[in-house]
Amino acid sequence: MKSILPILALVCTVLATLTALVFCMAGGANSTPAQIRALKIWMAGISLLGIAGVVVGIVLIRAGQPNWASLAAFAPTVIFGIILLVAELTRATPSSGELDDALALVDFQPTLAAFEKIFTAPEEEDR
Repeated sequence: MKSILPILALVCTVLATLTALVFCMAGGANSTPAQIRALKIWMAGISLLGIAGVVVGIVLIRAGQPNWASLAAFAPTVIFGIILLVAELTRATPSSGELDDALALVDFQPTLAAFEKIFTAPEEEDR
């Protein structure tokens, strides 16, 4: 019964590690080669941190220290949460000038004309 919490912490860390890796892979879409290299380094670090948490947790369970095993196994999950929080808070958002410049490059007239043609009521034919 003592080892249920450490085992759940191990499972939580494994799932958090996989989630963090998937987020990194998703962030690599349309990236430059330099950004992809940086993401690979982040993915390696995340993997090593998750593996280290699981291994230390297992060793401490075997040593009869379930409380420390829970803490060691759950620590990577907390670190992943902090990394995600910092990444979201510091995420670059386009300024209004950049957004206006990007929208100026798009020509919406053909799209608007197509929507107008679709959503306007057909005119009644002359009787």
